[in-house]
Amino acid sequence: MARDGKFILVKVEGVAVLGQTSGSLDYSVDMLEVTDKLSKDPVTGITHKEYIAGDRDGTISIDFNSKDDPNGFPLLFDMYENQTVPATIVYGSDKLGEKFYEQDGWLSNLTRTAGQNAIETGSATFQKSGAPVEKTVTV
Repeated sequence: MARDGKFILVKVEGVAVLGQTSGSLDYSVDMLEVTDKLSKDPVTGITHKEYIAGDRDGTISIDFNSKDDPNGFPLLFDMYENQTVPATIVYGSDKLGEKFYEQDGWLSNLTRTAGQNAIETGSATFQKSGAPVEKTVTV
């Protein structure tokens, strides 16, 4: 299914960051090793490591065209400088009745690139904070 890129969107205090061109979610789970002396295969005698799931973690990254509009790069730079509110990352469907998710994230990396005769671009990475919240599109 083709997607138009609106399915990962970063907002700051309800305002979408302007110029977003792509986004990615990278969720992970810490793996805790619980291998012990009894982890050996009784037939072969080979030890096989055993794990259980630990804490969930993740990062969300976006690329953007570096617009000088106050809701573009300047909004992200203010987040970098102040670190007073997390961004809200919205991902999933935008179709009535379907599910989407919201995830808080703190800005952990901000890059701005300027080439000759080119549109300035940038990227931002957010560290997940807390659990994602499942919601249903109502409008």
